[in-house]
Amino acid sequence: MKFFFEKTILIAILLFSSLLFFKTPGTTDVDEWLKLAHNADKYGVVKGYAATVDSFAHPPGMALFSFISTEISTSLGLSEFIGIKLSTYLFLFLTLIIIYRVTENYYLTIISYLLLMINSLGLVYLDIYFTPFLILSIFFLKKKNVLLTTVFYGLASMIKMQVIVLMPFFVLQILNIHSLSQLKDLDYKKITIQFILPYFLIFLAVLLIYGMPFILSFKTAYKEDMLSGMATNMGWITTFILHLFLPDTFGSLGNTDFAIRLIRGDNIYFNILKYMFIITYTIIFIMYFKQKEKSFENFLLYTTAAFLSYFILNKGVHENHLHIAVIMLLLLYWENKKYFIDMLMWGILFNINMIVFYGFDGRGFNRYDLTALQNPFTSYRVVDYLDLSLLFSFVCVAVYFIFIYKYILKRNFHCTTVDTRSPEGYFKQYQ
Repeated sequence: MKFFFEKTILIAILLFSSLLFFKTPGTTDVDEWLKLAHNADKYGVVKGYAATVDSFAHPPGMALFSFISTEISTSLGLSEFIGIKLSTYLFLFLTLIIIYRVTENYYLTIISYLLLMINSLGLVYLDIYFTPFLILSIFFLKKKNVLLTTVFYGLASMIKMQVIVLMPFFVLQILNIHSLSQLKDLDYKKITIQFILPYFLIFLAVLLIYGMPFILSFKTAYKEDMLSGMATNMGWITTFILHLFLPDTFGSLGNTDFAIRLIRGDNIYFNILKYMFIITYTIIFIMYFKQKEKSFENFLLYTTAAFLSYFILNKGVHENHLHIAVIMLLLLYWENKKYFIDMLMWGILFNINMIVFYGFDGRGFNRYDLTALQNPFTSYRVVDYLDLSLLFSFVCVAVYFIFIYKYILKRNFHCTTVDTRSPEGYFKQYQ
């Protein structure tokens, strides 16, 4: 009884702490959400989405939720921004409720809040919109409920483009095969009714409603023309190198601020990164395909590795795109406590990635100190000529390769076991 009271107090503290983010303005992405809401209000949900799709590389689900949020808030006499902000609160708390109901793990729910609050509440990224659907799809995959897995996965992929990176692994987990010869033994009727048809109907419904702009959103996302959209990854390291050694072509670091800036364009460096990701992703998928045991733990492990490859190696990745990998790692820890450090490490790196560019409110570390007379353009994230985003880029890349070696390469080529000790025992005394 006493411990229940203490847990309730802790929840209350966390709920109150969330109010610290209520007035944070968020990143520049908020301008996109508001622009989308204005267009939807002016032209309607469908035509408003079409009017924004050239710069809005998201499926219609993201647009629909943001529009509904702003409509509700304005009908209550509140601003459109408050509507979007309140929606992030709602979806974050819904995510936490689902995590607790799915995992029945109080501490994992608390950790989830701490890892997701800056992304959703502080910086007002809308990744939290698709998160409940993705978690439910993975939960029903564990329960071998193919129909509900497909429905919730389909809804998640209609909200956030990057969810599609996981699709081949969902398919393979549902088919549960490790050789092409097993294809003849599949129950195609069941697969069609419970998997192919439901997803096709969801996709078709969205396509019929939104038409060609829905397809163009995929094209907009694919043609992202940045080495790195301020993600602490290989693309950001490459951006630094090009600034340093090819300043006439890509721009210099500057004589005063030494801050790395985005590089846009389309050249060999962009394509090298893209194909590094494609090759690595394909290898990870083949390795999982050849695994005879398609356990739920293996599914989460290989999908995490695949998405980390997307974040670290691909071009055009943004600072908030690590969100999906963190969700996968939270669920991986639920399945096996030995992944505690991996979950915590990537969760912290996820938040550092966003904070180092945008601070805790969306307007922080990426600004310049205009009050310093002697050096007015010193970026907040630069410390004595060192851009901290570069430092954490090297850290993320190193941790990624360690993860791949430890859990993918070592597992496939050395067949050795990994230490399964975890800090879970520290919590047992309180349960």
